[in-house]
Amino acid sequence: MYGFILIIILFLTGCQTDQAVHPTDLMMTQDDLIKQEIELTPSLAPLPECGPHDVIEKVLMEKFKEKPLLAGGYMDNSIMQLYAGPEGSWSLVREIGAITCVVAAGYGLQMVNPPLASAI
Repeated sequence: MYGFILIIILFLTGCQTDQAVHPTDLMMTQDDLIKQEIELTPSLAPLPECGPHDVIEKVLMEKFKEKPLLAGGYMDNSIMQLYAGPEGSWSLVREIGAITCVVAAGYGLQMVNPPLASAI
């Protein structure tokens, strides 16, 4: 359970930014924000949603150059893994038995406050 909490914390800290919000960003309509989100979010189309672990891992490594960064057990005995690529791409997968599913994927992953080695 602590591993899953660590993954969530690292995910949320990666969402933080020190960039100031521009006033025009606050004036965008909801439709504009949705359109912007669709344009900026990478498509999951090249990724199979679920499949054998080795197939999913091969796609993540070959197509996106992502390697496992974190892994942790979940309450239902599944395993959550965060894959990260050298250019900041990331994928969160959940392994349940022999099947692995891509739960989420994105870009811009940054280590904001790296944990001390003794904390892991």
